[in-house]
Amino acid sequence: MNMYCIGSAIDCVVMLAKENALRPPCPSDFIIDKFQAKYGVNIHKDHRALLSRVSNIFFRHYELLTITEREDSASELSEALLFLRENGVPKDWVPVCESNGDYFCVDSDGVVHFWSHNGPTDEKWESLAHWVKQVWIDGE
Repeated sequence: MNMYCIGSAIDCVVMLAKENALRPPCPSDFIIDKFQAKYGVNIHKDHRALLSRVSNIFFRHYELLTITEREDSASELSEALLFLRENGVPKDWVPVCESNGDYFCVDSDGVVHFWSHNGPTDEKWESLAHWVKQVWIDGE
């Protein structure tokens, strides 16, 4: 049973990273919807919550991938998505965060998978909330 929810995880990141907000601003639901239609992906509801509330925060060596209207951010989700598709990542996985050429991706069930620059791994987290807590907040 998932006892740790995405709302709690987001609130914790916001509290801990007060001075670490970057530009551009987080995407609106409208921008996220346009992205989904353009790239044919389904953004999981927990990923949508992260995108719309904390995708402009750099914290503990991690910056989430984001969506901008002009697709011109240095951490643009579209670029990572296209790169990963070209390199064999399953189509239902959407990248959440890139770290030194490695990616954390969420699948359609909300499970987060680690994709190494060397290829797939067995490392995963049961939810984005667990990934946020264990990896982004606790640094495990």
